Amino acid sequence: MKEIYLLITDAGGGHRAHALALKKAIQAQQLNWNVRIVNIYTEILTRGKHWEAFYNFLLKSGFSWIYWPVMVPLIRLQIPLKHQYALKALKSYWQNNHPSMVVSLLPFVNDVLEKSVKAVHPTVPFITSLCDLVDLDKYYLTNQRNNHYPSHAICPTDTAEEQARQLGYIDSHIHRLSGPVLDPDVYFSPFSSKQKERQKHGLDANATTAVISFGGNGSNEMLSIANQLARSPFNLQCIFICGKNKTLAKKILKVKTSKKLLVKGFTTNMSYYLSLGDFFIGKPGPNSIGEAIQMGLPVITENSWRTMQQERHTCEWIIANQFGLVIKTFRNTAPAIAKLLEPTQFNTYQKKVANIRNYGVFEAVDALSTILNNLNDKVELTNS
Repeated sequence: MKEIYLLITDAGGGHRAHALALKKAIQAQQLNWNVRIVNIYTEILTRGKHWEAFYNFLLKSGFSWIYWPVMVPLIRLQIPLKHQYALKALKSYWQNNHPSMVVSLLPFVNDVLEKSVKAVHPTVPFITSLCDLVDLDKYYLTNQRNNHYPSHAICPTDTAEEQARQLGYIDSHIHRLSGPVLDPDVYFSPFSSKQKERQKHGLDANATTAVISFGGNGSNEMLSIANQLARSPFNLQCIFICGKNKTLAKKILKVKTSKKLLVKGFTTNMSYYLSLGDFFIGKPGPNSIGEAIQMGLPVITENSWRTMQQERHTCEWIIANQFGLVIKTFRNTAPAIAKLLEPTQFNTYQKKVANIRNYGVFEAVDALSTILNNLNDKVELTNS
């Protein structure tokens, strides 16, 4: 049994969603792997666990824009200050655990993660699987030029691939995907009749349906959107996925509107609710946007001064491929919907999202299998 470690944080929902997608795809192939998803902050570096809660508070309250100008410099400052503590704690963890492979999904601390693994298990493969569409910081893809045991990079875009190459990753250790890693469920329809399934939830069978989601922690932006749509003239019904934000869900349920609403909390079955919709509204996270597009939903998202740096490349990707609309502020959601649903325009967006060919999650598992198989071949040659 191979021991596969996926290292994450629960700041936001993207890292865990990425890890769960990989785990689900691995289990579907019935590989002889034991997959362990490890939150390094809460399970190993316990001194840093409180920043996750603060980050998630920022997401819920709509203040995530301060992440890059304020929190990122603070975190970068802590990296050298806490390097020895983190390295010691991580090395102790690896001395008590015996991975066959370590996959990092983490920003900022990738450097110390790689050093800790190589210090205890130098021949164990270390892989960075990018959750974002590009590498935003040197701690994602560590410099490999002087690395005696070169690491691997799983890259969802051409830009990320080129960044890895510039940092000294050799070609055989760069694994290019056709797109971001997504939940395998988005590749399969969960039911035969969208109309009948909508009716089960008290929705109209044939009304145009928007799915609104801002990740696992929700956002107060969703309440603003709910109020806008309540006043709009559209013949529209909405599905709000509020994540773990129970207060937000209660507020949306109290919005006075003649439109039909379905309000849900946290779900591990996002693909089901996406299947009920015709288009998607949400923050430009590569995971949520990628899943919506994969399921054939054109998207509306925001790119403003508040948009986090790692999400701006998703906006560029949407515009370049005509997958939907990128607006300057969610305060203009209602007019954006009118523009999106203009028949000719909407037909164009639907055709574009229908033609996407992204099998990233399956390609990522194939890449991990290849890395392990190559390692086994080397061990056999050495032993022979």
